[in-house]
Amino acid sequence: MGANVVAQNCVTAFRTHGMARRNAPGGNVMDLRNRLLAFVNDEEGQDLLEYALLVALIALVAVAAVAAAGGSVSAIFNNIAGQLAKAA
Repeated sequence: MGANVVAQNCVTAFRTHGMARRNAPGGNVMDLRNRLLAFVNDEEGQDLLEYALLVALIALVAVAAVAAAGGSVSAIFNNIAGQLAKAA
């Protein structure tokens, strides 16, 4: 039984030491460091950024396509308007 009591005292001493270290003034610095590292390593916002870049790229391609096709569509409608003016 004597060995069991010694083992319990060791565990109690270890727990006390851990609590003292956690409540020490320098412990808050490590907590701040850990929170900062967790914030930097957080990847949740990357998905939103990727979707925003994808939407911007699609919009850019759509604007370029409309601008490129705009001249030829305008020419087609002017040709139709000219043909209708002759027929009238």
